Amino acid sequence: MHSLNVTHLVVGLVLLGISGLWAADQAGWITDSTYVLPVLLVGAGVIGLIAFALRGVSNRGATDPATSTVSTEESPS
Repeated sequence: MHSLNVTHLVVGLVLLGISGLWAADQAGWITDSTYVLPVLLVGAGVIGLIAFALRGVSNRGATDPATSTVSTEESPS
């Protein structure tokens, strides 16, 4: 299982929400859409922040590959 990419999650939620808003507008379910898009964007941002926070808590004990040192020296034969 791979790690969660928060950026991909938020962008996917925004695109899914925009397409859902378009479909709901075409079906006539939304009469006043002035508040719907900002609520969608704020909701996707909040979900992204929660996922980021949970990811940070679960990775607290793991080592960061960017900061770990790897020896590239050859061992003597």
